Amino acid sequence: MPRIPKFILSLEVFVLIILIFSSTLSASTIVLKNGKTLRGKIVNQSRTEVQIEINGKIQIISKTEISEINLKDPKKSEPKKVSATKSPPPKTEQTTTPSSWKETKWTITGRSAILPGWGQWKIGQKEWAAISFLLFTSAALYVNNCKEKAVTEENNYKINSVVITVVAFMDPNLNPVSSDETTRTSALVARILTTATATNSYFNNYDHATSRYNQAQWLLGAVYGLQLIHAFLLVRDYEKIQVLLSDPNPEGWKFSATTLKNPINGFTEITPTVVYTAKF
Repeated sequence: MPRIPKFILSLEVFVLIILIFSSTLSASTIVLKNGKTLRGKIVNQSRTEVQIEINGKIQIISKTEISEINLKDPKKSEPKKVSATKSPPPKTEQTTTPSSWKETKWTITGRSAILPGWGQWKIGQKEWAAISFLLFTSAALYVNNCKEKAVTEENNYKINSVVITVVAFMDPNLNPVSSDETTRTSALVARILTTATATNSYFNNYDHATSRYNQAQWLLGAVYGLQLIHAFLLVRDYEKIQVLLSDPNPEGWKFSATTLKNPINGFTEITPTVVYTAKF
């Protein structure tokens, strides 16, 4: 007889465990729009409301207040989501390639055309660059000086010619009052000769200054042209030297010698080699 109560007691404990386990499995979660969370058992729901049992008490929640309904307990059934932090995309560094500007004989000659001596300076001929620049600068200053002198002499010639002509017309000896045609003709010739003689020195100075100015311009042009030709020739030779330096097997004769020390007698043997390279 005492075994029956023990069996009944164990059966009650087993039923209680099943009820607790089933209530735990049937637990649901309601998330409201205000952020509040309700956990319990949903016993009934309609089109407009939900009835949930929480700790033995039934609460009626309007569906307009509900944001989310989870029929399972997310804390027990759903695994935790591991938020994978996205690694930032690798930064791609943009490498700027330097501009490959190659100087040629035309570009270097063009530099000398812009500024005399610049092309020679660019290829390392600094002495010739200084000489070209100084010659051109001196010629340019000489042209400017001759131009100023020519302008001055021109103004002197014009002013003195006007003054001498006016004085000649005011001289009564050169302008006699006479009705004789011969006398008036003689006076006109005398006035012209006197005016020409008086202005001759001013005209000669003006003519000489103008000639010097023209010669200075020719000199400046010659210096400018010669330094251009000189720059072009220097660049051409410079390009040839660069080609020879960059070419491991230049065209022409090549002399070499190899030394080998004899281990037996200790003498050093020299073997000369002569090679001629021709390019087609």
